[in-house]
Amino acid sequence: MSAYLFIDYTTPKRTTRTQGALNNGNWCIHDPRSLRKTYQCNSSQLLREFPVKTFLLLISILFSHHVVADLSIAQQHVDNAQLVGKARFKVLFWSVFDAELYAEKGEFSQDKPFTLSLSYLREIKGSEIVAKSMSEIKSQDNFPSEKLATWKSTLDSIIPDVDTSITITGVQNNNSHTLFYKNGTLIGEIKDPEFTRAFFNIWLGEKTSEPKLRSRLLGLAY
Repeated sequence: MSAYLFIDYTTPKRTTRTQGALNNGNWCIHDPRSLRKTYQCNSSQLLREFPVKTFLLLISILFSHHVVADLSIAQQHVDNAQLVGKARFKVLFWSVFDAELYAEKGEFSQDKPFTLSLSYLREIKGSEIVAKSMSEIKSQDNFPSEKLATWKSTLDSIIPDVDTSITITGVQNNNSHTLFYKNGTLIGEIKDPEFTRAFFNIWLGEKTSEPKLRSRLLGLAY
Protein backbone atom coordinates (compact mmCIF):
# COMPACT_ATOMS: atom_id res chain seq x y z
CA MET A 1 0.00 0.00 0.00
CA SER A 2 1.28 3.45 -0.90
CA ALA A 3 0.62 6.62 1.05
CA TYR A 4 1.93 10.15 1.06
CA LEU A 5 2.14 12.84 3.71
CA PHE A 6 2.69 16.57 3.28
CA ILE A 7 4.48 18.28 6.18
CA ASP A 8 4.71 22.02 6.70
CA TYR A 9 7.89 23.43 8.24
CA THR A 10 6.98 26.82 9.69
CA THR A 11 9.48 29.51 10.67
CA PRO A 12 8.89 33.19 11.49
CA LYS A 13 9.66 34.05 7.86
CA ARG A 14 7.91 31.37 5.84
CA THR A 15 6.23 27.98 5.65
CA THR A 16 7.83 25.30 3.47
CA ARG A 17 6.00 22.16 2.46
CA THR A 18 7.69 18.80 1.97
CA GLN A 19 6.43 15.35 1.12
CA GLY A 20 6.89 12.02 2.85
CA ALA A 21 6.25 8.64 1.26
CA LEU A 22 5.48 5.32 2.93
CA ASN A 23 7.75 2.58 1.58
CA ASN A 24 7.96 -0.95 3.05
CA GLY A 25 6.67 0.21 6.40
CA ASN A 26 9.04 3.19 6.74
CA TRP A 27 8.53 6.86 5.95
CA CYS A 28 11.04 8.62 3.69
CA ILE A 29 10.92 12.32 4.52
CA HIS A 30 12.70 15.05 2.56
CA ASP A 31 13.82 17.97 4.74
CA PRO A 32 13.33 21.20 2.74
CA ARG A 33 15.85 22.97 4.94
CA SER A 34 18.53 20.90 3.24
CA LEU A 35 18.96 20.34 -0.49
CA ARG A 36 19.98 16.72 -0.12
CA LYS A 37 18.84 15.52 3.30
CA THR A 38 16.27 12.74 3.29
CA TYR A 39 15.71 10.66 6.39
CA GLN A 40 13.77 7.52 7.18
CA CYS A 41 11.59 6.83 10.21
CA ASN A 42 8.86 4.44 11.20
CA SER A 43 5.30 5.48 12.06
CA SER A 44 6.04 5.72 15.80
CA GLN A 45 8.95 8.11 15.21
CA LEU A 46 6.87 10.12 12.77
CA LEU A 47 4.06 10.38 15.31
CA ARG A 48 6.45 11.85 17.89
CA GLU A 49 7.78 14.38 15.37
CA PHE A 50 4.45 15.43 13.79
CA PRO A 51 1.73 14.20 16.18
CA VAL A 52 -1.50 15.76 14.91
CA LYS A 53 -0.83 15.46 11.19
CA THR A 54 0.45 11.90 11.49
CA PHE A 55 -2.53 10.82 13.59
CA LEU A 56 -4.91 12.11 10.92
CA LEU A 57 -2.84 10.49 8.18
CA LEU A 58 -2.80 7.06 9.82
CA ILE A 59 -6.56 7.16 10.24
CA SER A 60 -7.00 8.12 6.59
CA ILE A 61 -4.67 5.30 5.50
CA LEU A 62 -6.68 2.76 7.50
CA PHE A 63 -9.97 4.02 6.09
CA SER A 64 -8.77 4.20 2.50
CA HIS A 65 -7.25 0.71 2.74
CA HIS A 66 -10.66 -0.72 3.69
CA VAL A 67 -12.37 1.13 0.85
CA VAL A 68 -9.85 -0.04 -1.74
CA ALA A 69 -9.97 -3.63 -0.49
CA ASP A 70 -13.78 -3.72 -0.48
CA LEU A 71 -14.15 -2.34 -4.00
CA SER A 72 -11.40 -4.60 -5.33
CA ILE A 73 -13.18 -7.70 -4.02
CA ALA A 74 -16.51 -6.51 -5.40
CA GLN A 75 -14.95 -5.93 -8.82
CA GLN A 76 -13.56 -9.49 -8.81
CA HIS A 77 -16.96 -11.08 -8.34
CA VAL A 78 -19.59 -8.57 -9.46
CA ASP A 79 -19.99 -7.11 -12.96
CA ASN A 80 -20.05 -3.31 -12.88
CA ALA A 81 -19.91 -3.34 -9.07
CA GLN A 82 -21.33 -0.21 -7.46
CA LEU A 83 -22.26 0.73 -3.92
CA VAL A 84 -25.89 -0.04 -3.04
CA GLY A 85 -25.82 1.38 0.46
CA LYS A 86 -23.85 1.68 3.66
CA ALA A 87 -24.60 1.94 7.37
CA ARG A 88 -23.02 2.00 10.81
CA PHE A 89 -24.26 -0.58 13.30
CA LYS A 90 -24.41 0.45 16.94
CA VAL A 91 -25.44 -1.29 20.14
CA LEU A 92 -26.61 1.35 22.61
CA PHE A 93 -23.75 3.90 22.60
CA TRP A 94 -21.12 1.58 21.10
CA SER A 95 -20.25 1.49 17.40
CA VAL A 96 -19.69 -2.10 16.25
CA PHE A 97 -19.01 -1.98 12.50
CA ASP A 98 -19.47 -0.03 9.29
CA ALA A 99 -21.19 -2.04 6.55
CA GLU A 100 -21.14 -1.58 2.77
CA LEU A 101 -23.11 -3.50 0.16
CA TYR A 102 -21.97 -3.70 -3.48
CA ALA A 103 -23.99 -5.14 -6.35
CA GLU A 104 -24.21 -4.87 -10.13
CA LYS A 105 -24.97 -1.25 -11.09
CA GLY A 106 -25.78 -0.60 -7.44
CA GLU A 107 -29.00 -2.63 -7.69
CA PHE A 108 -29.26 -5.46 -5.16
CA SER A 109 -30.78 -8.84 -6.03
CA GLN A 110 -30.47 -11.96 -3.89
CA ASP A 111 -30.25 -14.01 -7.08
CA LYS A 112 -27.12 -12.24 -8.36
CA PRO A 113 -23.55 -11.84 -7.04
CA PHE A 114 -22.95 -9.17 -4.41
CA THR A 115 -20.52 -8.37 -1.60
CA LEU A 116 -21.16 -7.22 1.96
CA SER A 117 -18.23 -5.77 3.91
CA LEU A 118 -18.10 -5.21 7.66
CA SER A 119 -15.30 -2.94 8.89
CA TYR A 120 -15.10 -3.45 12.62
CA LEU A 121 -14.87 -0.60 15.10
CA ARG A 122 -14.08 -2.59 18.24
CA GLU A 123 -12.46 -5.83 19.34
CA ILE A 124 -14.70 -8.91 19.12
CA LYS A 125 -13.83 -12.58 19.44
CA GLY A 126 -14.49 -14.68 16.36
CA SER A 127 -16.43 -17.12 18.52
CA GLU A 128 -18.80 -14.31 19.55
CA ILE A 129 -19.40 -13.35 15.92
CA VAL A 130 -20.18 -16.97 15.03
CA ALA A 131 -22.50 -17.41 18.03
CA LYS A 132 -24.45 -14.26 17.14
CA SER A 133 -24.60 -15.24 13.47
CA MET A 134 -25.98 -18.67 14.28
CA SER A 135 -28.55 -17.18 16.65
CA GLU A 136 -29.75 -14.88 13.87
CA ILE A 137 -29.86 -17.74 11.35
CA LYS A 138 -31.92 -19.89 13.73
CA SER A 139 -34.45 -17.10 14.16
CA GLN A 140 -35.17 -17.04 10.41
CA ASP A 141 -36.34 -20.58 9.82
CA ASN A 142 -36.55 -24.07 11.28
CA PHE A 143 -33.29 -25.46 9.91
CA PRO A 144 -32.33 -29.06 10.81
CA SER A 145 -30.02 -29.23 13.85
CA GLU A 146 -27.44 -31.26 11.91
CA LYS A 147 -27.22 -28.58 9.23
CA LEU A 148 -26.89 -25.83 11.84
CA ALA A 149 -24.10 -27.74 13.57
CA THR A 150 -22.23 -28.15 10.27
CA TRP A 151 -22.56 -24.46 9.47
CA LYS A 152 -21.37 -23.43 12.93
CA SER A 153 -18.37 -25.73 12.78
CA THR A 154 -17.35 -24.35 9.39
CA LEU A 155 -17.81 -20.73 10.49
CA ASP A 156 -15.74 -21.41 13.61
CA SER A 157 -12.87 -22.45 11.35
CA ILE A 158 -13.17 -19.32 9.17
CA ILE A 159 -14.17 -16.28 11.22
CA PRO A 160 -11.20 -14.66 13.03
CA ASP A 161 -11.02 -12.38 16.03
CA VAL A 162 -11.46 -8.81 14.84
CA ASP A 163 -10.45 -5.30 15.87
CA THR A 164 -10.41 -1.84 14.33
CA SER A 165 -7.91 -2.93 11.66
CA ILE A 166 -10.11 -5.72 10.27
CA THR A 167 -12.65 -5.75 7.45
CA ILE A 168 -14.49 -9.00 6.76
CA THR A 169 -16.11 -9.20 3.34
CA GLY A 170 -18.65 -11.83 2.44
CA VAL A 171 -19.30 -12.60 -1.24
CA GLN A 172 -22.22 -14.36 -2.86
CA ASN A 173 -20.73 -15.60 -6.12
CA ASN A 174 -22.32 -16.84 -9.35
CA ASN A 175 -22.82 -20.30 -7.81
CA SER A 176 -24.51 -18.86 -4.70
CA HIS A 177 -21.52 -19.95 -2.62
CA THR A 178 -20.21 -17.74 0.18
CA LEU A 179 -16.60 -16.56 0.08
CA PHE A 180 -15.01 -14.85 3.07
CA TYR A 181 -12.22 -12.28 2.83
CA LYS A 182 -10.20 -10.69 5.62
CA ASN A 183 -8.68 -7.36 4.55
CA GLY A 184 -8.76 -8.49 0.94
CA THR A 185 -7.36 -12.00 1.50
CA LEU A 186 -9.54 -15.07 0.97
CA ILE A 187 -9.92 -16.98 4.25
CA GLY A 188 -12.69 -19.47 3.53
CA GLU A 189 -15.61 -20.64 1.40
CA ILE A 190 -18.89 -22.40 2.11
CA LYS A 191 -20.34 -24.11 -0.96
CA ASP A 192 -23.94 -24.31 0.20
CA PRO A 193 -26.54 -22.03 -1.44
CA GLU A 194 -28.92 -22.56 1.47
CA PHE A 195 -26.27 -21.31 3.90
CA THR A 196 -25.54 -18.34 1.64
CA ARG A 197 -29.17 -17.21 1.66
CA ALA A 198 -29.54 -17.73 5.42
CA PHE A 199 -26.22 -16.04 6.24
CA PHE A 200 -26.74 -12.85 4.25
CA ASN A 201 -30.35 -12.65 5.43
CA ILE A 202 -28.91 -11.77 8.84
CA TRP A 203 -28.45 -8.26 7.44
CA LEU A 204 -30.42 -8.21 4.18
CA GLY A 205 -33.45 -10.45 4.74
CA GLU A 206 -36.96 -9.31 5.63
CA LYS A 207 -36.74 -11.15 8.97
CA THR A 208 -33.56 -9.35 10.06
CA SER A 209 -33.44 -8.16 13.66
CA GLU A 210 -32.01 -4.83 12.42
CA PRO A 211 -34.50 -3.44 9.87
CA LYS A 212 -33.02 0.08 9.95
CA LEU A 213 -29.59 -1.28 9.08
CA ARG A 214 -31.14 -3.31 6.26
CA SER A 215 -32.93 -0.27 4.86
CA ARG A 216 -29.74 1.74 4.72
CA LEU A 217 -27.75 -1.06 3.13
CA LEU A 218 -30.41 -1.53 0.46
CA GLY A 219 -30.46 2.20 -0.22
CA LEU A 220 -34.05 2.53 1.01
CA ALA A 221 -33.18 5.00 3.79
CA TYR A 222 -30.35 7.35 4.71
